[in-house]
Order: sequence, then structure tokens, then C-alpha cells
Amino acid sequence: MGGDGPRGEGLLVQLRALVVIAVLLVLAGLVVGAGIYKVAGTDRALTVCGADPPDRPPALIAADQIGVTWSFDPPGFVCVFTDRSGTVVGRLHLGLWP
Repeated sequence: MGGDGPRGEGLLVQLRALVVIAVLLVLAGLVVGAGIYKVAGTDRALTVCGADPPDRPPALIAADQIGVTWSFDPPGFVCVFTDRSGTVVGRLHLGLWP
């Protein structure tokens, strides 16, 4: 009454375990994919920002004067340009994929 017996319960436990494993694999894939996206996007953003800094020719910008951050509003990569003292002198929003 109310159950399919031992065989039905065993099948339900196996199905539940399969769903949990599938969800964990999808989440792991999303985490790895987000990490790859961030690393590749940051690298590409640094290349783009180094080639086109605001208000100065690229030869006058040192590599340590360019930083890349992530912005949530609006979403995407943002290049941050600083002077030698560390003061922010410009920002360039690149979007979701530079």
C-alpha cells in the first residue's frame, strides 16, 4: 500500500543519485567555464587596452599602469589606467567580451 516494493524504491534511489550527480557535473562545468572566460577575457582585455590607451600613445603607457577589473553595472571588463603614482587617470569599458 503506497509503495512499489523494494524494487521500486531502489530504482527511485538510483534515479535520485543520478540527478544529483548530473547537477553537480553541470555546476562544475559552469565554474570551470567561468574561470576560463575570466582568464581569457582578462588577457584579451589587457591586450586591447595596451594597444589603445585613452589620451596617450601606447608607447607612453607602462604595463603596470594598466589594470583590468570586472564591472557588474554595466557588465563586462573595464580597463583601468593609472599614472606613476597610482592615481586612476582613465577607464575604458570593453563589454562582455573584449
